[in-house]
Amino acid sequence: MIGGLVVGFLAACAMGRKRRRITIEALPRCTGYVVLFAPNDASSRALDRATGGLGYSHAALDLCVQAEDGSRQLVDCTILRGVHLAPWSNYAGRACAMVPLEAAETAEARGAARQLYGKPWGYAPGGWTCADFVFECLPSAFDLEIARPVTANGLARALGVEHAA
Repeated sequence: MIGGLVVGFLAACAMGRKRRRITIEALPRCTGYVVLFAPNDASSRALDRATGGLGYSHAALDLCVQAEDGSRQLVDCTILRGVHLAPWSNYAGRACAMVPLEAAETAEARGAARQLYGKPWGYAPGGWTCADFVFECLPSAFDLEIARPVTANGLARALGVEHAA
């Protein structure tokens, strides 16, 4: 079950961008999140408007993963890299809503993300959009009905996340 829906707009911490060895392993006593990002440029604002206008244009997962240097990583899916790990600093200053996952839900989502890691982005068979990836990794307890292709706004609606300000 979802442990209390908390929606907030946060600015991600700025961190260095040097290469790091990263594995999808858990931080102890950590809360994972579904992260829905607000648009930050003209193309992401157009995507938001075209997909329902709730104020979200990108989705990722914070599954309590960290790099060797201790920086927290998102499990992300982008056009150029497909499903990969990305530092929060890639989204520094970008507003987002965060839906918390309980410990067991975080572990289940992390297991699903491991299976999809390295898969390409795209609408072609075997490809994933950011929101399709997040939806596929959601724990079974969420039991959401959502149309494909999944969008960040579609996830927000299905998860009960309020319209971004």
